[in-house]
Amino acid sequence: MYEAHQNDTEYLQNLINSTDTAVIPKINPLTGDEIWIISSPLFLTSGKTVILDGAHLRLADGVYSNIFATEVPIGVPMKVEDMLCDIHIIGQNGALLDGGIHNGLTEKTANKDGRPHVLNNTFVYLRGVRGFSVKNLRIVNPRYWGLTFVCCSDGEISDIDFTAANDAPNQDGIDLRVGCHDIVIRNITGSTGDDTVALTGLLGYTGQQQMLEGMLPDIHDVVIENISAYVTGGHGIIRLLCHDGVNLYNVRVAHVHDRSIDCDGVRCQAAIRIGDKNYAGIRQALPEEMHDITVSDVMTNAKIAVKLHGAPKNFVMQDVRTTDGDGIQLITD
Repeated sequence: MYEAHQNDTEYLQNLINSTDTAVIPKINPLTGDEIWIISSPLFLTSGKTVILDGAHLRLADGVYSNIFATEVPIGVPMKVEDMLCDIHIIGQNGALLDGGIHNGLTEKTANKDGRPHVLNNTFVYLRGVRGFSVKNLRIVNPRYWGLTFVCCSDGEISDIDFTAANDAPNQDGIDLRVGCHDIVIRNITGSTGDDTVALTGLLGYTGQQQMLEGMLPDIHDVVIENISAYVTGGHGIIRLLCHDGVNLYNVRVAHVHDRSIDCDGVRCQAAIRIGDKNYAGIRQALPEEMHDITVSDVMTNAKIAVKLHGAPKNFVMQDVRTTDGDGIQLITD
């Protein structure tokens, strides 16, 4: 049993608060063990860099908690002028974020029987950050989405390795939500239970509550490259979606390898999924609200390599290959 160990969390929060660059070591000096038990979020403010030097951070059993988060929670108003800046989470020497045993908090059970919003289960939750990086981490046993970003810009997410067995719902890897722009996502490996990288511009399901006052909700100028992943739940490797008046544009997806080819695993529904008639909270997307999308160098074992709902303006697809199945499917409903 990994019970809540408040001493670990308090120690690490004090360490983070005491310096601009906090180094979390492999050995926990409080216990002498090679593990830190996290019972509540480690909050990050502007100018903070956290280096995990071989550290293994594991969520305590039964807690509803992020591992790292910005301090303004879901539903609490935040303005553009309140944005944080320069926040970095950097791993080295095999740094690991671990969800341990699932706590029963899912999209279906959230906000019921005393449970909080399901985003409390994402390991990293950054909201309203300009200038950030999350790099060089292993992520295992995710309880929900692995890394979640809302209204964040000018960032890099790179060299992240996931291990998810599809033993809990919605084990996405990386999710960019409303208001995210000018971000590079590269060198992502391993296995995710749901979409490995998802850009989802939706204002329903608390999306509007997470927006920053004075900021457009659009997702744009995002590069996604060098993705080698196996989706154990058979969903998609890359997902691009917008509704509710959110625009999604200037997105480049390149060098995607479907690892189900190598491990003879579950086949994806579609390696690249663009658009969807579902998930609109206010209204469905208009054709012109998704545009300037490039997809190139994709190798997949999926039933459909690229699945398009509607046809984005200025959509370019190059060098998309599949071992079996259709190269592209256009759905106009």
